[in-house]
Amino acid sequence: MRRAVAPMFLVGIGLYIAYHTVEGERGLLAWLHTSQQLERLSQDLADARARRDRLERRVALLGTASLDPDLLEEQARLVLNYGLAEDRVLIVPAED
Repeated sequence: MRRAVAPMFLVGIGLYIAYHTVEGERGLLAWLHTSQQLERLSQDLADARARRDRLERRVALLGTASLDPDLLEEQARLVLNYGLAEDRVLIVPAED
């Protein structure tokens, strides 16, 4: 019985270390989850930067130095609900 205690103790410690290497707070599964989250957040950041760049370009076109008449007309129609007599309005039903 005494000879079996030491090997059982070592096997127990080995199992404990193996379990925490895989399932622990900083184990392999946590690392995989963190890696996936980092990739997803990196993509979200790239999308947000692209959206910000598009908005900055549109704002620059509305500046007094380089006023784009088409963009000004688009904004006037949108904000003031302005339209021309020859404009046609198409109502598209929403998809469920």
